[in-house]
Amino acid sequence: MTDTSQPPLNPDFQYIELDYSRNDKYAQMELPEETEPPRIESIQVFPYPHLTKLWIKMNLSYFKTYPNLELYLYDPDGTLLGDMLFVEHRNFYVDVTMHLRAEPRPGEQYRLEVYLIRDDTILDHQVKEFDLIFVDPETGKPPVEKENKP
Repeated sequence: MTDTSQPPLNPDFQYIELDYSRNDKYAQMELPEETEPPRIESIQVFPYPHLTKLWIKMNLSYFKTYPNLELYLYDPDGTLLGDMLFVEHRNFYVDVTMHLRAEPRPGEQYRLEVYLIRDDTILDHQVKEFDLIFVDPETGKPPVEKENKP
């Protein structure tokens, strides 16, 4: 049930509740068929300033049936530091924070492996190697140190 206690910002806005039991037109929308298997279009990894967490952003191609996503993070020695599993992920965009399970090693190269899976079939597998340094997500560069002027 939708909360209608607060009026919408736009007075012409109407709340639409989907009722699958009575065959609403929105509940019966047909999605187009997949013309090719889904794939991982892009992966970006941004370490947080303290280097103990990573901001991971991914774009996926179109899919009709929801795939699973598996993420594996490895340190410079190839030791598994963390993993994540998304079961039947429903968005084309992934935005997640992943925690390192070990003391960070600034400046060294880490590896993120991502698998896109459906029905026990690997649809796509990509590897993203990155240096564990903080960069500004907007510029892609380390922040500029400001000089202290007396």
